[in-house]
Amino acid sequence: MFNQSAIVDLLNDYGTLFDQIERVRTNLTKRFHGADDAIEGVLLATLSDLPCLLYGPPGVGKSLLIRTFCGMLGLNTQQGTEGREYFEYLLNKFTEPTELFGPFRLESVDGVQELRRVEDGMLHTCRVAFLDEVFNGSSAILNTLLALMNEGRFHDRGDIRESNLEMIFGATNFPPDTEDLLAVYDRFVIRVHMDNVERVPEELAAYLYTAAGAQRDLDEGSELFEDLLTRILEFRESLSERIALSGSASGAFDLNSEAGHTFLSNLSFIVEKAKADGVGSFSNRRIFQMCKVLLVRRLLEARRASNTNPALSFTDYQVIWKYFFDKPGVSSEGFEDVFDTTFAGWDDLR
Repeated sequence: MFNQSAIVDLLNDYGTLFDQIERVRTNLTKRFHGADDAIEGVLLATLSDLPCLLYGPPGVGKSLLIRTFCGMLGLNTQQGTEGREYFEYLLNKFTEPTELFGPFRLESVDGVQELRRVEDGMLHTCRVAFLDEVFNGSSAILNTLLALMNEGRFHDRGDIRESNLEMIFGATNFPPDTEDLLAVYDRFVIRVHMDNVERVPEELAAYLYTAAGAQRDLDEGSELFEDLLTRILEFRESLSERIALSGSASGAFDLNSEAGHTFLSNLSFIVEKAKADGVGSFSNRRIFQMCKVLLVRRLLEARRASNTNPALSFTDYQVIWKYFFDKPGVSSEGFEDVFDTTFAGWDDLR
């Protein structure tokens, strides 16, 4: 599926970045008990340049996880409007578009009074945005978000401008189930379900110890990774270049190899079975985005294991039903047909 030379080159060029990402993962895991999948989803979305949605009941730590992660990137999540790089807002049905994109004021231009938007520190001018209860926004807000997430552009009264956004996160208690919201839901490529810890003594004890330690870390200050966001952007650009070269000796995808043929067969099975079971539908765009995330996952695992083998493992494939299906909690049971006998330990892994 993946070209080993591209894997090796990316690991050589960005090994230090992957090590820092692993430190971020470890740091977050120590603070958020039972949130390993959510943490991995946030990291994969960030490295893959894809919007990420956390959903689950109130109180499971969705907002705190995003704020903590952005703080580790060196973003000031508490600063005022001027010079702001991080934007956060809790949406409700009464939220006005000006609250996100900036109010208007009258300015004199060549002696003519014109309405100009005050944009400094607003959503589309910041580097990272987090929208809590994102689906509560009005149709005007959600339509603008569609363009921001899909095109990286801000549409304002017929004027189209490039957005500064480099990452966008959303959170909600429940995924939308109405037709008018599904388009925005689709733009959140990686979707992570978070839930309360299991109500048994062992899990509750583990959670309480973790929560107490997280509070202590917040009181004492947390580890920051200066310039990490800049290095992530550099990696994204290099990754896109490698993907664009697919088919050549230095490209990321090698679909003509035996491993490539196996992957295409597995992918076809997964997509068709998900559709038949009513748990997921995959557009052309979504399939491409999924392959990109699988590549990032393989790079992280290769760095962790000091092994440049480009072959996808069972845990790599798990990314698909963790983050890409439309419904939460889809079991890997029934997908075992995509794995041949060389994947040992199936019974333990599923």
